[in-house]
Amino acid sequence: MEYGWVERLRGIDTWPVASASVTFVWQLSEGGRGGAWRKVEFTYRAGLEIYSGTLKVSSYSSVYELNVGDDFEIQYDPRKPSRYFCEEARSLFSTVRTVVLLFLVAFVAIIIVINIFHL
Repeated sequence: MEYGWVERLRGIDTWPVASASVTFVWQLSEGGRGGAWRKVEFTYRAGLEIYSGTLKVSSYSSVYELNVGDDFEIQYDPRKPSRYFCEEARSLFSTVRTVVLLFLVAFVAIIIVINIFHL
């Protein structure tokens, strides 16, 4: 798997891999300017426990094509197995959204520092 710096910072690159099974799929939107989106529910086993999760995926993600009963890989946090990550669910949209959010947070932090120190 190819991890970005955000995933490495969160330690996701060291999380164990589990097989997830799709249990339900909702079509959220058919397309248009925002693209097509689905909500995918799934279950996975972490140790002896079974957990469930939900992903909102765009049509640019390979998870978008999955149907009930299909399997795909996720990773889960060994310290808190209910937290999961799916590399396949990422899309260009989610990557751009993350970058924009990081720039926005950095901009707000700079404004706060300028106001505090009157630079």
